[in-house]
Amino acid sequence: MTARLHALRAIARGIFTATLLGGGIGIVATAASSAFVAFVVASEAWLVLPLARGEYAGGSWWWLAGLLALGGLLVGLIRWWNKPAAMQGPANAIAAAHGLERLMPAAPGFRTQLATLVSIGSGASVGQYGPLAHLGALLGHVSARLIGADAARRNIGIACGTAAAIATAFNAPIAGIVFAHEVILRHFSLRAFAPVTVAASIGFVFTNFIAPHEPMFELSRPLLVHAPEYFLFAVVGIGGGLLAVLYMRVLLLSERAARASRIPELLRPVLAGFLVAVLASRVPEVLGVGFGTLRSALDGAYLPLELGLILVAKLVATAMCLGFGFVGGVFSPSLLIGVMFGALCGTSVDLAFENAHGDLVIYAACGMVAVVSPVIGAPLTAILIIFELTRNYDVTTAALLSVVMSNLVSYRVFGRSFFDHQLTRSGYDLSMGREKLMLSVRKVSDLVDSDAPAVQASEPVSAARHGMREADGTTIAVVDDADRLAGIVRLIDIIDAGADEPLEAWLVRDVLTLSPDTPVWQAMELVSHGTAERFCVVDADGGYRGMVARRDIVDAYLGVSRIVRAEQHDVT
Repeated sequence: MTARLHALRAIARGIFTATLLGGGIGIVATAASSAFVAFVVASEAWLVLPLARGEYAGGSWWWLAGLLALGGLLVGLIRWWNKPAAMQGPANAIAAAHGLERLMPAAPGFRTQLATLVSIGSGASVGQYGPLAHLGALLGHVSARLIGADAARRNIGIACGTAAAIATAFNAPIAGIVFAHEVILRHFSLRAFAPVTVAASIGFVFTNFIAPHEPMFELSRPLLVHAPEYFLFAVVGIGGGLLAVLYMRVLLLSERAARASRIPELLRPVLAGFLVAVLASRVPEVLGVGFGTLRSALDGAYLPLELGLILVAKLVATAMCLGFGFVGGVFSPSLLIGVMFGALCGTSVDLAFENAHGDLVIYAACGMVAVVSPVIGAPLTAILIIFELTRNYDVTTAALLSVVMSNLVSYRVFGRSFFDHQLTRSGYDLSMGREKLMLSVRKVSDLVDSDAPAVQASEPVSAARHGMREADGTTIAVVDDADRLAGIVRLIDIIDAGADEPLEAWLVRDVLTLSPDTPVWQAMELVSHGTAERFCVVDADGGYRGMVARRDIVDAYLGVSRIVRAEQHDVT
């Protein structure tokens, strides 16, 4: 009877958590994401694109240049206001969800969102989906903290907010669920799946029945795919993977160029805005997130030369904006670049084979996911976005092949994703696996016993024996007059020694030492080759800092393993 009652309580607790955590965060993140999307749509429709088309102020180009330069100046001021913190993004959400950063700081996060809105509202070539994912994650984390959730549920809160934001933006709840697990959590578990699903479902209901918005693209006609074309879809995937690598490397190159320049950080976005305005005077399609351009490309409105020109111009404009200080995502620009690439491939096939091939939109979809999936590191999400947007199995199957080939190429050449590269630069290598990563972030200084006794090298053997009894150990550190480690003395060596004999005769100088900054994972690898139970910790100058026990290092590993197991399998 007691076991059944315990099981019923566990079920009730799970349902309550899924409803409270997933439902509450889903409502908050969905409302904020909808407002964000509405602002982006309105700013492009009523301000940026009319200026680009010359509909305001007598068609003067200077008004567009002024808008972008002013937006750049405001973004530079927000960056200055946000110091010393950096602008936030999906990479920060991933780090927080893995316990690498204890909290997602709210103030820098919301300043980042403000800078993003200014960037997009002024027409900068930046994306909205990355900031939306970060906004959802930030709101999920803050909401979970407000209700007093523990660390594991705060991580789930981050995933819930992200899933709701993606489901709202794309009208694709399944893709939102998978994105939260594939990109943010990096694992699938029932404990997270239930609240994440609730949050994504709220986003779907909101965008379909309460405040619907126009989808990125939709199909209203049947599409025919010829069997030989699957070879071409694979080729599109390989080309898209290489293009994704080029896109990411150009972004990084632009960042390095900005840092190497002598331009004050405050004024870098102003320069980028002016240069993008110059480029937009010839290719206005580079402005903003570019969904109007994307839909036009899917409708076959551009010639091959125009597609290639927009592709190159969008890549350059995005690199200038993000590298020189505008704030936004890499997701949306890669969507447009991918669609242009796919449409260009489709028109090339049309010229070669006339009518013996599938519709242009199939190639555009393949190109889109072939570029997007390596950039965000989410092949499953990319495939599901195509399926939920098109509701077409043939298009999804074609896109599946392109995604596979694209990720095979990009992973070998660049790595898993742009987000992972950002995390690696911050010292977080997710390719190591979650347990190893968490132990690599934790330092030996967290485990060191700074009160572990040490004796002077000039003292007698009796002092060493007394210190070992106090520490209940068989080894004691020996230091010189400047408190630098001279070596160790072991109990087994001094058992038969006289109490007044000097320690110098029994001193072992060649010993394994650890630094306070040594990662716990590296410490595990080092101590596994020795038999000692305690190890000396010394700083860079050789100063003695204390000792760390082998059992404490092992306990740290077991503690991380329990945390990971509890989060993934809902056990303790």
